[in-house]
Amino acid sequence: MAFNSIIASVGRRSFRLEISGDLTSSYNVLSEFQSVYGFAPLGGDLINLFIADGVNITGNPGISGVGLPALAELAIHLGTGANILGQGGRGGNGSSWIFVDGVGWHATSSSAGTNGSDALQLGCVTSVDGSGTIVNGFGGGGGGGPNATGSSHYAGNGGGGGQSLGVQGSGGNLDGLAGTDGNPGTTTDGGLGGVSANHFSGGRGGGSGGAATSGTSGSSAGADGNAVTTNGHAFTHTGVTVTGAIV
Repeated sequence: MAFNSIIASVGRRSFRLEISGDLTSSYNVLSEFQSVYGFAPLGGDLINLFIADGVNITGNPGISGVGLPALAELAIHLGTGANILGQGGRGGNGSSWIFVDGVGWHATSSSAGTNGSDALQLGCVTSVDGSGTIVNGFGGGGGGGPNATGSSHYAGNGGGGGQSLGVQGSGGNLDGLAGTDGNPGTTTDGGLGGVSANHFSGGRGGGSGGAATSGTSGSSAGADGNAVTTNGHAFTHTGVTVTGAIV
């Protein structure tokens, strides 16, 4: 939860926000500021955001500073083991088979993995210090395509979810032989795509173990998000490990 205080100083106002527990949805600095102080920040204000040791913030994006006055300044202080994480993409669903009377078997398309999200989006000059990490969300794996051997029709397997905690894709399961679901992403790697005999595999979710992959004879993988999207604002970091692009 957030704790706040305001410090008046000559020529500049300084505000304090705190995050003390894990968050599984985006933290919007402007919205939180307005919620706890009852008014909007101004250009020239300094906003200090303290994130406690070991806290994980996972969302799309993990933290958003978008909407803050361009002339304000945001200083994020990451505690030991604290992480700002972009949401991992969802794995694609495997294709299915449908039997249509008088027509025969028809294969549905598998679906693509979705993109991972940014970890941090800026709305003003921003600095991050401490000993935690900023990690982009990774793309989800693509769903596997349909397969047929003789009179047997095999649905595609689901793609794996991307790091961090992307949801797995489902195996196809209509009139044919059901496919296998992919595996969800975690905070440390992407999930593997579903694998089963005679069914085309789902792609793996992207993560520390490698980029997201397409499903076999199926759909494409999602793209990775950025670690930091600056939106044209200056960004600096000290002592923090950044994984992913800063653009």
